[in-house]
Amino acid sequence: MSAANEALRYLSSHHVMTLCTFGTEGPWATAVFYVNEGFTLFFLSEAGTRHGQNLSRDSRVALAVHEDYRDWREIKGLQMAGEARAVSPREKAALLPAFAAKYPHLGVFFTDPRYVAVMVRALVYRVRPREVWYLDNGKGFSRRERIVPPSGDDVGY
Repeated sequence: MSAANEALRYLSSHHVMTLCTFGTEGPWATAVFYVNEGFTLFFLSEAGTRHGQNLSRDSRVALAVHEDYRDWREIKGLQMAGEARAVSPREKAALLPAFAAKYPHLGVFFTDPRYVAVMVRALVYRVRPREVWYLDNGKGFSRRERIVPPSGDDVGY
């Protein structure tokens, strides 16, 4: 199996990415749920969060998707660098079913009046990668492979 296919399978089977942004107070990391279309990732957040405020000034991001491993030989994961920008309201509406399918517990945000306002306010950000690396220590210590996404993935802006 190619590294790109392994990486896509890994992305599809995980749920949380660590998103790193940079703002006036310096670098910031946060964990967010995501869905993916190939190597393009989407996450929900509010503009008023620290990472949301950072993104309003600087769209550059770095991210990692990984598990909490106990043995270095088992470590696998993805590292990416790219840009994150909010999608249009129309694109947001088209992406919400993907979030609901991957995260059924988010259904409360679509049905419970206490949470609907949060979902209306929330933005969906698209992360378009400029760099994608897949790490698999099972193939050797610190074994990383650079992934060149297929031309169908929007890499860069």
